[in-house]
Amino acid sequence: MFLRQLISGTTEPSQVEFHGFLDRVMQGDAAKQEVVAFLAGLSAKPLSAASIFNFVSYVHHISPPKLLPGSEGTVNIVGTGGGITTFNIS
Repeated sequence: MFLRQLISGTTEPSQVEFHGFLDRVMQGDAAKQEVVAFLAGLSAKPLSAASIFNFVSYVHHISPPKLLPGSEGTVNIVGTGGGITTFNIS
C-alpha cells in the first residue's frame, strides 16, 4: 500500500507509513525490489514537502543532532555548492 501511494502520487503516504517503511529498510527486512521501487517512486515525480519532511524527521529520529564539545558558538563555513534552487547531500 505504501509503495503504491508513493509511486502513484495520488495521495501522500502518512508519516507513520513512511517511517515504518524506512524502519524495515534499516533493519534489512525490505526486499531489494521494494527499495528500488521506493527510490524510483521518489525520483519519478517532484519531491513534495511532506516527503522531504518525513525523510528528514526519520533521520532525526534515528540519529538526533548532537552538540559536539567545544562547538558552542561555531559557524559552519563549509557549503556543498549549488545554490538556492538545488538540494545537495554530501
